[in-house]
Amino acid sequence: MIKKIQRNLEAGIKKKCNEALQAAKNRDKSIESGCEFVEACVRYMHYMEGIRTAVVSTESLPSGDTEKAIEHPEQAGHKHWSCQTIE
Repeated sequence: MIKKIQRNLEAGIKKKCNEALQAAKNRDKSIESGCEFVEACVRYMHYMEGIRTAVVSTESLPSGDTEKAIEHPEQAGHKHWSCQTIE
């Protein structure tokens, strides 16, 4: 089970990061491309925050509050993530 979770996390992180990196290549071509880049970065950051919340922050939550923390990571602390964080 742990290896399956690790594979899924790794695949998800790489996918979101690569989407942001690809969008970064075109961000200066148009306003729409710039917006796509920002959206990709926000999706990546929220994905990483959700993982962090599920793994780290829920250790101190009372039973049953895990789902709430995953849905609202801003309530469990905030950290900015970048693709360099996963390397």
